[in-house]
Amino acid sequence: FLVNTFEMPIFIATLSLATTIRGLMLAFVGNEYIPSTDMPPATIDFSKMYWFNTTDASGSTFGLHFSVFIMLAVMVITHLVMRHTIVGRGIYALGGDMNSASRIGYNVKRLRLFLYGYAGCLAGLGGLIYVSNNRMADPMSFQGEELTVIAAAVLGGTSISGGKGSVLGVFLGLMLTNVINNNLVIIGIDSYWQKFTFGLLVIVAVVIQSLRQRCRRRAMMQENRKRSWFSRINANTKQLVCICILIFAVFSVMMPTRFPTLRNLESMSFQFPEPGLFTLGIAITMLTAGADL
Repeated sequence: FLVNTFEMPIFIATLSLATTIRGLMLAFVGNEYIPSTDMPPATIDFSKMYWFNTTDASGSTFGLHFSVFIMLAVMVITHLVMRHTIVGRGIYALGGDMNSASRIGYNVKRLRLFLYGYAGCLAGLGGLIYVSNNRMADPMSFQGEELTVIAAAVLGGTSISGGKGSVLGVFLGLMLTNVINNNLVIIGIDSYWQKFTFGLLVIVAVVIQSLRQRCRRRAMMQENRKRSWFSRINANTKQLVCICILIFAVFSVMMPTRFPTLRNLESMSFQFPEPGLFTLGIAITMLTAGADL
């Protein structure tokens, strides 16, 4: 309503409303969390749902939590919508030039309504998964993590100025930040230095990406039918794949008995769905040159 009626920037609208609602919630509800003993039984049962379970030599069982597959399914559906429907093309058009998108027939208000509503649904789904997996509800959870989610989207190649980004890039950017965040703890780096290291890595990655985009001068592209499937993947995605492989290799060499283990991989995958859904939601709003907090 604020964006469509008063043309308020989405970043300002959502930031101010989020702060207002959080203040009202803390004033009337308080900051007490709901423990697992007071959680609905269905949420506890959901937290125990693992697929593709395997057992190691010591008898310990590992698997992928069901929420990982929910996140992957949502990402696939979002990719299909963004790449193969008129709505998806309209969202990219909004980020490129809103006036041009309106002139060619897109209903800007309806597109915005769908987009921000969809991002809100992803945030709600991520919140439900977080509450179920952690078996508690804490009103202070994820406070201050908005910029971390934005950083994952930017690392994935989503342009803050809008009109550029992909679901695959979001997935790779999220994987990169998740691996770094989780394994800095294993290395034993202090939490304050973890934030410094993560922020520095984000700045360096974004600066490199910006410089490459500015200096790159591509020749005229050949027609899609003459190009291989690998050449159709944009350069940023290829770079992210290489960086992710490099990060995995570095941590595997540094911590051969702790990083490439089933327990650690299960732990990283368990922490993947909620920030994944949040990052996906904020990335698709960034395509319209805004960030929905």
